[in-house]
Amino acid sequence: MSGSILVVDDELEMCEAIAAGLDPRGFDVRWETSGEAALTTLAGAEVDVVLTDLNMRGMDGLAVCERIVASRPDVPVVVITAFGSLETAIAAIRAARTTSSPNRSRWTRSRSRSLARFSIGRCAKR
Repeated sequence: MSGSILVVDDELEMCEAIAAGLDPRGFDVRWETSGEAALTTLAGAEVDVVLTDLNMRGMDGLAVCERIVASRPDVPVVVITAFGSLETAIAAIRAARTTSSPNRSRWTRSRSRSLARFSIGRCAKR
């Protein structure tokens, strides 16, 4: 197993598509379709990384990121969007700014390449 990922997106089809792409790569993927549900899941589960959409109904991805950083600073958060801008990227970086932990660094180094390959592959197919 490569690690566990919590996917947060208000579109069920997107959650299923991301899981379908990451499962064969050895990731244990679970998903939630709201920020609130994701925070509840995260409170009772061990997760290596959270992958959240930016634009969601209810709690948006930046709010999810801020809440996770405040409650679980050991869990890296990746914010994804199809509607990015420089301002949004800066806001996401500011929301995620926290003290780095050894667990976060180890996971990031060892798993980010797999996530990047998956993301690049998905974008290239569009």
